[in-house]
Amino acid sequence: MGNRISFVNEQDKEIRKFKHFQPKDIREWSKEFKSLFPLKYITVSDLYTLFKTHFPLNLTNDLTIITHLKPDDVTEINKSINRFCCRLFKALNIADNGKITLTELLISTSKFIRGSTFEKTTWIFRFYDINQEGEISRETFSETIDDMFLLIYGQFCKDKSNELVNQLYNSLNKDHNSSLTLEDFIQLYENHFDLLKN
Repeated sequence: MGNRISFVNEQDKEIRKFKHFQPKDIREWSKEFKSLFPLKYITVSDLYTLFKTHFPLNLTNDLTIITHLKPDDVTEINKSINRFCCRLFKALNIADNGKITLTELLISTSKFIRGSTFEKTTWIFRFYDINQEGEISRETFSETIDDMFLLIYGQFCKDKSNELVNQLYNSLNKDHNSSLTLEDFIQLYENHFDLLKN
């Protein structure tokens, strides 16, 4: 019985860290998280498996049975999913220890729900800045947007993604070969949120 009480106290302490979530929701998420990930953390391989199962959104899970896809397309889709998962994993894995905990997921989610513009933008910038260099090359920015379009639309949308990248660069009056900084991202978020949310 003593173990049960200490578990509840430990869980309640964890729940109190996230005041803008309902305790009932956190308990549910925790239970679901532990059932999906018995080790109580997500690895990059787990994330890849989740994404490969659920994305691209309008394709079947088994990419090899889709007749309109060539083998090279399947390879490219898998590369895109892998790149995206690596970026997302790196951004979510705050402790940088190769394991995403429920707490890390809740921290990131809370930044998107209740975070300031700076917190939201910093997290998004961190997602793109996979090498943690403090700037994002146009190539990296474009590639990441290509990957997101593929995951969402289930097809390569180079024209759409190039158009979006050009619009964002033009809105900043940036040379199309220059890198983006955190300050650029903050400016985009504050002045051109309509472009980013599309």
